[in-house]
Amino acid sequence: MGFYDSIRRELESPDWHGASVDALIDSIVYGGINNVEPPYHIVIKNISNIDPALSKEVQYEIRAIVEAINRAKKSDSISITFE
Repeated sequence: MGFYDSIRRELESPDWHGASVDALIDSIVYGGINNVEPPYHIVIKNISNIDPALSKEVQYEIRAIVEAINRAKKSDSISITFE
């Protein structure tokens, strides 16, 4: 939940924004939901310092978002990296 809370807070998402990868894809890739809209760069920091199972889940979710970004041909306005 911390992962979703962090992203929603930074994007200034509405209170009703869901906490799932599908909700993030809708708002990040297709837009019109958050107060902060593309272009933006999302940086995931310290992922190597968290529980391995949680790290694996976060990486799975990010891969799904990146695939949606690529399918929607929005990689010029949205990027995600790990630090």
